[in-house]
Amino acid sequence: MKHYTLNSLANKAANYRNGGSKVWKKVASACCAAVFMFGMVACQGGNSGETKGNKAASGPDYSDYKKIEVKGKTIVNDAHKGDASLSKIRIPDKVEVIRGGAFRGCPELTHVVMPKSLVSADQESFSDCPKLEEVIFPDGTKIICDKSFNNCPNLKSVKLPAKCYCVGISAFENCTNLAEITFSPALQLIYDRAFAGSQALKRVLLPATVEKVDSTAFINCPNVEELAIPQAIRYNVFEIFRHSTNLKKLYILSLSHYKFPKNNPIKGFPNKECKVYVQDSQVDEYKKDPTWSKFGEILPLSQSGIYDGMGMLIQ
Repeated sequence: MKHYTLNSLANKAANYRNGGSKVWKKVASACCAAVFMFGMVACQGGNSGETKGNKAASGPDYSDYKKIEVKGKTIVNDAHKGDASLSKIRIPDKVEVIRGGAFRGCPELTHVVMPKSLVSADQESFSDCPKLEEVIFPDGTKIICDKSFNNCPNLKSVKLPAKCYCVGISAFENCTNLAEITFSPALQLIYDRAFAGSQALKRVLLPATVEKVDSTAFINCPNVEELAIPQAIRYNVFEIFRHSTNLKKLYILSLSHYKFPKNNPIKGFPNKECKVYVQDSQVDEYKKDPTWSKFGEILPLSQSGIYDGMGMLIQ
């Protein structure tokens, strides 16, 4: 399988849908010209705690984190690969680039604070870290690179940054205990095997902005119980989640009536154990549909506590 660097991911996104709309061209142009910030779990703004070892006036205390010593603005390939002395680390704000494999396979690494100056972190920069629990990135991140955090089984939650629009190939593959993903409201693209093997994952609350999810992006995620269905992926969504046989709630974000797909690969579906939330104005229409009426209940999205009546995230 081909993997992509930060720049090639940006180009791939820019070329999506043969150039796309004016909005897509504007996004692509901005992304190719601008510095990309790369990030994920527990994103935050404001003071990052970079205060010469002292606790900041506001924000978390990173005084017990080891500050990585770096010459220049780049952490080179495999610089700390397999380093068993690293546990909690913070990378100084002067660092702009973290090369491939820089922290790959660090057996005791649990927490990472990324620099506000970060431009890119290459493939596999933090992959194969069995104890990694948390990585804190600056706001403004747009792309999560291929295999950035794959094979990190102790990672339990991921919070994608508000500006993240693309998650690369196998970015979080085999994070088997990943139970919670907070998706960016700007998210548009999720590539092959991005979250494959997330066996603890129970909620996939995609935003309405999603344009493309590859068919293997969520393969081997058998315990998903809640699933949002954006309009752009409504006709192949059950193929994408074909291993998720325990669905209890569906949130349909389509603006128009969504005809249930004939080729449904999920056995025993639809069923009365699953509730379906639809746009408030479409409840009666779905109740009259011969397939959707086989579900347990048809309810308005405004009663979900997650989406408003038009399908926009409220949390």
